[in-house]
Amino acid sequence: MTAARQQRRFASRRGALRAVLAAAVLGQRAAAAPALPASPPGAMPPLIAKPLKVVIFALVPYGMPDAAGQPSGVLVELQKQLAQESGLPMEMQLVPYPRAMAMVAAGDADLVFSFPNQQLQQHARALGAIASGDVVVIGRAGSRYATAADLRGKKLAHIRGALYDAQLQSDPGIGRYEAISYEQMVKMLLEGRFDAVLGARLSILHTLRLLGVPREKLGPELAVGKRDILVHYADQRYDPQVAARLERALAAMRARGAAAALLKPYGDGRLPPP
Repeated sequence: MTAARQQRRFASRRGALRAVLAAAVLGQRAAAAPALPASPPGAMPPLIAKPLKVVIFALVPYGMPDAAGQPSGVLVELQKQLAQESGLPMEMQLVPYPRAMAMVAAGDADLVFSFPNQQLQQHARALGAIASGDVVVIGRAGSRYATAADLRGKKLAHIRGALYDAQLQSDPGIGRYEAISYEQMVKMLLEGRFDAVLGARLSILHTLRLLGVPREKLGPELAVGKRDILVHYADQRYDPQVAARLERALAAMRARGAAAALLKPYGDGRLPPP
């Protein structure tokens, strides 16, 4: 065998030995590395690194503190269901209605549940309805408003920043006054400082119940229409993948009647069951 052939044979053996040693080292590293936990079957991959910030307006019976000062109410419960249905982590804050709108407009919150209004139309995207309710006008006992025209020359109150009916709230013949809560609004109505109030029927009736005022102290209702409470996603925080998951979750909640079940106990102004 020539010297050249011997050198080639030794080089080939050295290369094979290096390959065996490299494979052994890789095998040891793989055995030492911790195993990654397997995702549960059907689990969706996480979309967000931190919880979505949800603001809920503090108006009865949609959002209100309970006896211990903790957030409660229809929208608080629906927010919890939406988080579970979507698989998205959320944190909730209960704030006055005008502040809730301002936080979404400024990008200080991700989501708000609200009737549509001009501010939200400019600064957020509606993903779908999470609840709905009747909007009415009610005056004191002895009054009767059969049409919108009957309100001309009258003082009509509603929650500050809320758009319940564009026609009523833009009619120059109707005096418009804003309140910060239904409790304030109903008390001022009973004191004669307003002629009528415009708002969610459920909230007006529930406020009477909380104040211990019999329904007979107010007159008949003028039905304005049914309005949807929509989930609005702030433009400054909008993520299309997150939005799509929320829309699917909302559709599933509507299909099973989640909101109707929560709203039913409040239908005649009663407190919810314990």
